[in-house]
Amino acid sequence: MARYAIWDKQSDIYTLGRDAETGRMRWTALEYIERHAPWAMNPGVKVVVGGGVVNGTVFMELGAAVEHYKRLGARIEDGMSDEEALAAIEYFEDNPPEPEPTAEERIAAMMEFQVMMSLPDEEV
Repeated sequence: MARYAIWDKQSDIYTLGRDAETGRMRWTALEYIERHAPWAMNPGVKVVVGGGVVNGTVFMELGAAVEHYKRLGARIEDGMSDEEALAAIEYFEDNPPEPEPTAEERIAAMMEFQVMMSLPDEEV
């Protein structure tokens, strides 16, 4: 099952925890929008929710999410469908890029190399 999905703005939203004021875990689309995300009322906005039964685990705007993940290095190309972009985000989360070594790590590696090169050859 996909981790993310485009919300139809009609399906109920289910959250993991209970709302502190109401004790609710299930919200109709309109209730959730009015209480937690009035920006989602904009017809031009695509909302990303969790892909499972508990779909309220994630609630974000697709365009902002795509730009955020592009900056982090996800391979999201112009012209991808919404589903392809979400799949690229999931792939990026599951396979993050290796971080560049820090200056301290490079200096330590250089010093280790110098020490190893200065050791005398062992007699065989």
